[in-house]
Amino acid sequence: MWQDFAAGVLQAAMGSYANAINALEFGAGKAIAVQTAVRNRKLPDVPTFIEQGLDSKVFALAGYIFLAGPVDMPREIVERLSDLMVEAGKTDRIQHLLDKYGIDESAQGHIAFKKLYDDETPIWVDAVRALGLAPE
Repeated sequence: MWQDFAAGVLQAAMGSYANAINALEFGAGKAIAVQTAVRNRKLPDVPTFIEQGLDSKVFALAGYIFLAGPVDMPREIVERLSDLMVEAGKTDRIQHLLDKYGIDESAQGHIAFKKLYDDETPIWVDAVRALGLAPE
């Protein structure tokens, strides 16, 4: 998609900072909005969709990657893996990678992630249903 956008085949494109940065840096396009609750550190002058008047909760959803395990994983292992992921997120190497990919936050613990998941899942489900699709 980004190659087509840079070549002028597409008039608009939406995706991650990491994938869009080449098109932005080479002047093939201009960032119009970021889909986060707050402005992105790598694109501080680009307003959010919410700042531009789009009030749907969909435009403030967080994108995330998560670590999963078996449903019956012992709590002490969940807590240990969670602590290790949070600690790894603080290292210079991971901080450098996060910055490179335009990710403003490092790993959260399992409790914070569960709250994010519980808060945002209904918004995703409602958005899918609004499209006439049935989530499973």
